[in-house]
Amino acid sequence: MTDAQSIVTAATQLSEQERVLVVEALLDSLEEPVVDDLAAVAEAWRQEVRQRSEELRSGLVKPVSWTEVSADVERVLEGGN
Repeated sequence: MTDAQSIVTAATQLSEQERVLVVEALLDSLEEPVVDDLAAVAEAWRQEVRQRSEELRSGLVKPVSWTEVSADVERVLEGGN
């Protein structure tokens, strides 16, 4: 496992609040700003959350358990498909 994979694996074990702090620190460490308009990004995420929530409520999509998601992430990080 690479250092990056180890860090990602460890980070996924943190609380949501701690993960947010890690993400913010990583974004701040980039030389170029990733986002120029944070308000626009926040609104886009609100719209995305509304859409996904409606898709779940309507039955259009089925939820996936964290166990399945984390297994998929591990598989991808290990080079699988």
